[in-house]
Amino acid sequence: MARNPRVVVIGQEPLQREETQKMLALSGFAVLGEAGYGIEAMSLARDTEPDVVVIAIEEPLIRALQTVEAMADLLPQSPIIGYSTIREPSAMRKAMLAGVKDYLAAPVKEEDLIASIHTVIAQEERRRARLSGEADEPVSAGTVVTVFGAKGG
Repeated sequence: MARNPRVVVIGQEPLQREETQKMLALSGFAVLGEAGYGIEAMSLARDTEPDVVVIAIEEPLIRALQTVEAMADLLPQSPIIGYSTIREPSAMRKAMLAGVKDYLAAPVKEEDLIASIHTVIAQEERRRARLSGEADEPVSAGTVVTVFGAKGG
């Protein structure tokens, strides 16, 4: 991707959103805005069409997961990265099933978030290339030749 990735930040706590937004802006990302869960997040995403969505997945968990699902339906081409203080495997699994491509443990380190954004963008670009037929065909691992005698014994 030649330009700086465009990112929106979604979360329940305004202070947490602001900190994440500043971290991303200082790291060279084009932060298009921040919003809370629900309709506010959907409006922002629809208006800005970001390359990546970064969302805080906190209690109430159901609201966060509903926002993730709606975001994944609205912007199927934009990967979603979730971060949370909730470290239970069941919560992580629910987030992944809702549409999160990566799940980071909070407090998020700047280098982890940057690496995650670049990774999910690269995965999405490879997926698009495969779907459009532009991707290189996988290299053949080899050929199996079987030789056997026609006579027993």
